[in-house]
Amino acid sequence: MRSIDYDNNGEIKYSEFLAATLDHKIFESSEIMQTIFNYLDTKNEGVLTAEGLWKAFQRSSKWYSLKQLKDMLFELTGKHKVNFKEFREIFLNY
Repeated sequence: MRSIDYDNNGEIKYSEFLAATLDHKIFESSEIMQTIFNYLDTKNEGVLTAEGLWKAFQRSSKWYSLKQLKDMLFELTGKHKVNFKEFREIFLNY
């Protein structure tokens, strides 16, 4: 459990669970990461927001509330907007 409890609070958050289930080799490719980022950047603004993620997930028939996405984004970054560099670092650090 400790290996996926990144903040060492004794609980596994949703984002920690997700990070543990991903194949990290995917994130070594800048090209793949850019493609994923571009798909999630629904407004083509160069940043990810909860609203943009909500739209992107709707396109994929994944239903999360806007509040859930805002909470996840803030939990991962401490911010409400994430640029590509920050997006990539999130996955490389998990």
